[in-house]
Amino acid sequence: SVDVFDLPLVRVPAAGGRNWEMPDGTSGKAIGGILLLRQPVRAYWAQSFDETGGGTPPDCASVDSVTGIGDPGGRCATCPMAEWASGKDNTQACRQITRLFVLQPQGLLPLLVSLPPTSYKAAKHYVLSVASRYGAPYWSVVTSIGLIPAKSAGGIAYSQATLEVAATLSPEQVHGIEAVRRALVPMLRQVSITADDAV
Repeated sequence: SVDVFDLPLVRVPAAGGRNWEMPDGTSGKAIGGILLLRQPVRAYWAQSFDETGGGTPPDCASVDSVTGIGDPGGRCATCPMAEWASGKDNTQACRQITRLFVLQPQGLLPLLVSLPPTSYKAAKHYVLSVASRYGAPYWSVVTSIGLIPAKSAGGIAYSQATLEVAATLSPEQVHGIEAVRRALVPMLRQVSITADDAV
């Protein structure tokens, strides 16, 4: 099985940064590869990171954004922690995190790119646009993930992910990727959510 600690993890930089900091210590403006899986997940911490200093597992989490496991647990759609303004600055107390599992040319295991709630719509729109433009799933193209600076309504600077098609794959390549997905995706969907996902 695949555990979160087995996967190299990349997070969106703080305060409007324009470069990704890679697990090997390098940095770059874009992450390129084949998006094996886009997985919206949810995670709720009863105490804010300011109080705990981070590092604690979520009190409640959902790997399918449908059913929360923990406290409060239950259906995400009707949970008060998923309502807008339940968190700080009119946000949701339960964070809508988007995980992108990206297979890079030299990688044996995919890179886990964890996107904050502010990049949720961009990732969702991208996978829908690939389907409508190419008539094919998002894993049939090479994706480039960049960063643009943005500001919240309260004037706080943050970085938002951008996703675009860098190249298309041949039918033979898509066939190979689908074999990889059959082997890996069931395990990737069950990778536990940790504090690293949310920072």
